[in-house]
Amino acid sequence: MNLTKLEKASKILERVKVLDSQIIEIERFAMMVAEGLIKSGLELSIEGLKPKVKEKSDLFDGDGSLKNKYREEYESYSDRMRSLMMPFLAESPLIKPLEKLNANKSILKAELSEKSTLRILGVIMGEKQALRQSLINQIERLGVQI
Repeated sequence: MNLTKLEKASKILERVKVLDSQIIEIERFAMMVAEGLIKSGLELSIEGLKPKVKEKSDLFDGDGSLKNKYREEYESYSDRMRSLMMPFLAESPLIKPLEKLNANKSILKAELSEKSTLRILGVIMGEKQALRQSLINQIERLGVQI
C-alpha cells in the first residue's frame, strides 16, 4: 500500500468517526423520546434552486392556467413531497403554514408526536448509517482493513 492511499483512507476514516458520533447522538435522542423526556418539533427549510422564470407567458397558457409541463412537474413534486412528509406529519395537529422567507425559500414548522419524532430520527440514522457503510467500503477498496 502506498502513502497516498493511506492518506485517503485516513481522511475517509475521519468522516466515519464524525458519522459515528452523530449516530450515537441520534440514538441518545431516540432514547430520550422513548422515555418521554423531550418535546420535539420539525423545522424544514425548503429552498428552490431552479432559476426563476422571468415572464408570466412562460408559465401560463392564454386562459391563465398553468402550462402542462409545469403542471405535471408541480403535481409530481407535490405528490412526492406529500407522500414523504405525511407519515410524519399526519399525527401532528400543530402543523403551521409554510413561512415564506423570500420567493425561493420557505420553512415548514410542526410539532411532532413521539412516534413521528422516532420515525424521523430513524430516517436520519438510516441515511447516516448507509453513508458510513459506503465510506467503509471505500476504505476497504483502498486496501485498508478496518
